[in-house]
Amino acid sequence: MKNPSAVPNRWKHESKIFAVPSKGKDLYPDYALDAGGQPLPLVRRILEIFDGSKTPWSLAFWFGLPNSWLGSKKPKDLLASDPEAVLKAAAMDKEGPVHG
Repeated sequence: MKNPSAVPNRWKHESKIFAVPSKGKDLYPDYALDAGGQPLPLVRRILEIFDGSKTPWSLAFWFGLPNSWLGSKKPKDLLASDPEAVLKAAAMDKEGPVHG
């Protein structure tokens, strides 16, 4: 029998998706997958923007909490409908606060 976690684990190591650890297992966010169960290319681009600066849990919070750059909408809810706004929000978050 094949290992059912082999493919998602490979995607994780290829930075196509992320997983949060829970009770010794990796949990993968369903919003990061398309209807066919493949990783959304946009998620990989977001992970590239953050470039390891966020832990898996902080990534989950970033995707799942309201974001001021997105009009208080959650990034995960805009992956399909407004991908460019989500990319911009990730870039702005990575850049950090701007003081002037």
